[in-house]
Amino acid sequence: MKKRLALLFLSAVLVSATGGCGRNGQILENPGEDLADTQESALPNQKKEELVTSTEDTSQLQLGNAVEIPEGFKGELAEKEPLMELERVIAEYCSVAKEDYDDVRYYYNYVDLNGDSKDEILALVLGQKAPGIDGNVLLWLKEDGGSLTKESVRQSFAQVGVPVYISHHMTEGYRDLIITKNDDTAAVSAGAGGRTKGAALNEEVVPISLGQTYRLLVWKGDRYQNIEEGTVLDDIRDKEGTAILTNNIESDFANDNYHYLGEAMK
Repeated sequence: MKKRLALLFLSAVLVSATGGCGRNGQILENPGEDLADTQESALPNQKKEELVTSTEDTSQLQLGNAVEIPEGFKGELAEKEPLMELERVIAEYCSVAKEDYDDVRYYYNYVDLNGDSKDEILALVLGQKAPGIDGNVLLWLKEDGGSLTKESVRQSFAQVGVPVYISHHMTEGYRDLIITKNDDTAAVSAGAGGRTKGAALNEEVVPISLGQTYRLLVWKGDRYQNIEEGTVLDDIRDKEGTAILTNNIESDFANDNYHYLGEAMK
């Protein structure tokens, strides 16, 4: 991934957010629909005694702590090369204005959810300050006629964690999805050196995750269950499959090492 300075850093003020291009696994006709239940992202290796404030409803990205992958899953990092067609779809589907491209980053993996040996894509799009995203959204795309278009988006899931787990088990011809959901976030002081776009901060206040659960989503004939319909799992050590998007998101953010919207469209 190319390095890119920019992206507005995590806000010190934790507030609720709405809006976005997908809602917890629903297939949306209007990508501008409101998002709800937006959550904070998490940074690893922070001590609980450092907590300075806590919140249950926050507006930052809920991404997990680069968790250890269970033995039954093979881990895969996101693709290293930017993808121009995917960027165009993200911009159109999520209604991202060109002036907001710098506030959007993305990760993606190729997957085969129905066993037909044809590539599909699961893409995690992050854009806390982009009005069309307001947090993060996971997009599932299938190519139409050999190319990616807005119509290639089959489903979207809002405010998910990583990794995303693709189970070996299939329901009605599609592999089950296990979505990470992080619960009970709290803010900590991360010390000096943080930055925001166009301004420097002497001290950041960033969130960490204090708990994690999973949602098992199965195929319903024409779509996957949305997140609220999924079965809650406290543990997935008895499952097997592939874990995708296993990058250390927080480290990538700190080091400006990620794909950004417009990287391949130049």
